[in-house]
Amino acid sequence: MMQIRVSGLLTPGLLAVVLWVGNAHAVPCQNDLPPSNPDSVYTDHGNGTVTDTRTGLMWKQCVEGSTGATCQTGAEQTFTWVNALVQAETSTFANYTDWRLPNVKELTSLVDDCRASPAINTIRFPNTLSGWFWSGSPNDFSWDLAWVVHFGFGDVSSLGRSQSNHVRLVRSGRKAAVIVHPGETHAGVTFGPNGTISVDGKTLFEDISLGLTEEPNFDYFYLRVYEAGAGVRIVELYEIGEDLNVNLDDPLLATARVSAEGDILEEVILQGN
Repeated sequence: MMQIRVSGLLTPGLLAVVLWVGNAHAVPCQNDLPPSNPDSVYTDHGNGTVTDTRTGLMWKQCVEGSTGATCQTGAEQTFTWVNALVQAETSTFANYTDWRLPNVKELTSLVDDCRASPAINTIRFPNTLSGWFWSGSPNDFSWDLAWVVHFGFGDVSSLGRSQSNHVRLVRSGRKAAVIVHPGETHAGVTFGPNGTISVDGKTLFEDISLGLTEEPNFDYFYLRVYEAGAGVRIVELYEIGEDLNVNLDDPLLATARVSAEGDILEEVILQGN
């Protein structure tokens, strides 16, 4: 494995703000812990959806049954697991027709470890209930159970599929990513054979040293590139093992968001790399 060195990485201070809008409010972090899902990791599209820039997943901001800018119009609905699958399959919210239930890993990614009741970013997901939410993941050990996540404290469990629980819809994500190997170009992203990464001619990840003088073998790196909506591209740099197999558990070294015009909107170099 090559060694990755990061330079010039700044961590901005975080400020927990309590914001009241009617009965909706932002749940502050507890015990001075930093948020695991701060506002900055989500792109708000202004149509009731947000995209997690780390995963490319687009989420519906309101729980099924509620609507409005603060998700306080209507009443939250509950569904059996089968009916939850149907609700997702038939949804055309924001003119998308590929909504689905998140798998349990995706749903758990919304849990903010520094918050409770609810354990979620309530600026991006206002008026979220501290209750059980269905995932689309069946329990492999019992045909009548499916995995659920509780947004009081982020607990994960399995419940009977005939029970009624809340639903939050998701679409897209990394599964639609195109893998770009060294020397290739996709969607304007070029992974040069000398290790340079550029988007429409603009260099990405300049604060990462790939150890060119020590081990110039870029078979151990690859990119994922995928669409996050509104023409925004997500670019991710990964390191993979010597067997060169590609999977979602490979170490993510850095990620960037790029606009449809090729402007670099954000770069994140993960700590520890």
